[in-house]
Amino acid sequence: MLRCLVSGGAALILALALMAPLAHGGDATHMGQIASKHVLLSGIYDLETENLKFYRVHYDTRLETKNYRVPPKEVLVITDVTWTFAGSSADAGRTAVVSLSIYRPGKKNYAETFLSSATLDATGWCLKNEKVVSGVIVGADMEVRLTPPSPALTSDIPQTIFLRGYLAPRK
Repeated sequence: MLRCLVSGGAALILALALMAPLAHGGDATHMGQIASKHVLLSGIYDLETENLKFYRVHYDTRLETKNYRVPPKEVLVITDVTWTFAGSSADAGRTAVVSLSIYRPGKKNYAETFLSSATLDATGWCLKNEKVVSGVIVGADMEVRLTPPSPALTSDIPQTIFLRGYLAPRK
């Protein structure tokens, strides 16, 4: 009898543990977050503002058509930044710098939150994939922008930049 109770209790605990993610809307995936909370932003150069704007890329490859803003009552925790610079062989050995800032739309002030650099190779190219261990937290209704680039380069913006992270409740 005791053996049945113990194995029955273990089965109940296992079943509850497997069902727990469903109470939150799905299975937990990378970093303990459900898939719908993961965010991938692609930096796309905007000719009007002469800056990168970040657009959300959905899991089915749809690209949002407006600059991404963090939803109300949530924060975006940026965990990874991937960027490339593509210059020419004349840029070999120079340092490329990427600096990200958080802006409140309609305001002029900003907070610089991320800085990365790399030395360009013989062809004037580099790739960086940065893990942001502490996370960069972006508040509700805020935007992430590229801070003015390094003046040392002839190519003054990254060729590609991706931000990865997840949405969390604002507490």
